[in-house]
Amino acid sequence: MLVVLLAGCAQEDDYVREVRKNLETVLQVECNARMGAQVFAAAADDAAQNEALNAHERTAQRKACALFRALECSEQVHIALFEAVAKRNGWKAHRTCGDYPNVDSVRKGIEDALRAQDYESQVMFPAFVRAARRTGDTAATEAFSYAAAVEQVQAELFRAYLENAQAMPDAYHVCQRCGIIETSLPAANCQMCGAPPDKFKEVR
Repeated sequence: MLVVLLAGCAQEDDYVREVRKNLETVLQVECNARMGAQVFAAAADDAAQNEALNAHERTAQRKACALFRALECSEQVHIALFEAVAKRNGWKAHRTCGDYPNVDSVRKGIEDALRAQDYESQVMFPAFVRAARRTGDTAATEAFSYAAAVEQVQAELFRAYLENAQAMPDAYHVCQRCGIIETSLPAANCQMCGAPPDKFKEVR
């Protein structure tokens, strides 16, 4: 199991303790998501090169690989955001990586990822934003808000894949400031955080 511990000071009020607990939770969630994305990207990449599959199936697997790699990149950005919030508050995050998930099928991985992203964007992160606002912690509020919006974008991409895998792009562009995933390099600044186009990383 992935273990995340945030050490805080003894004299925290209830609201601050709630934010610290939420950071602990989200670091675990995002680290697990990143590991899962790594595993499913590798499985999809293997399947895309499997000559026993027809061309249509291999294309679908290649598109899934690119999408999971974009997800992995996005989750890494979020992990860095949340670790920065913890550091700013004087909390030390201690993380150890646990077991990688089993791969039943790439499609099931996409379905599971979609359910997780819907929950995180609609339930988990909005609650974490409200808790952070109560403390006046603007850094935590911003990080949770970015994650809520980005998880919604991720969910829409995985939903689109399930509807028509063949129509998905072969590459994505991930903002290294907020983690949003774009299907093409923005001509202007990031729509989420205002980062310039050179802050986007191409992922295939």
